[in-house]
Amino acid sequence: MESNVILEDYCSYEVAKLLKQKGFPFDRLEGGFQRLLNLNVMEAYTTVTHAIARKWLRKKGIDIFVGAIRDMSLGKRYEANVHKDMVYQGGSHTVKATYEEAVEAELKFCLTEIL
Repeated sequence: MESNVILEDYCSYEVAKLLKQKGFPFDRLEGGFQRLLNLNVMEAYTTVTHAIARKWLRKKGIDIFVGAIRDMSLGKRYEANVHKDMVYQGGSHTVKATYEEAVEAELKFCLTEIL
C-alpha cells in the first residue's frame, strides 16, 4: 500500500557540519526528531534536508541546478552545477547515480568553494 507521506533526504553529517561552520541557523530550524534515552530523558535532534539547505543557499544568491543525463549503458544519471547571482560557477563535475547524490555533491562544493 502506498503512503501519502513525503520523505525528504537529509544532509549528511559532513554537509551539516559545513553548514554549521558557514552560519546556518540551526537554532531557528523547526522540525527534527526525538529519541527517548530512558524514562526521564529525551534527546532531541535538529535535522536539515537538502531542500532546506538549498533554500538557505538561494537566499545567499547561490542556486544548484540538477539535470538528468541519459547514458545508453548506465541508464539515467544526474549532474549538477552551481550559479551565484545568476553567473555559472562550475560544480563538482561528477555524474552521480541518483538525484540525491548529485545534490549532496553540489552542497559540499558550494560550502567549501563558493561560500
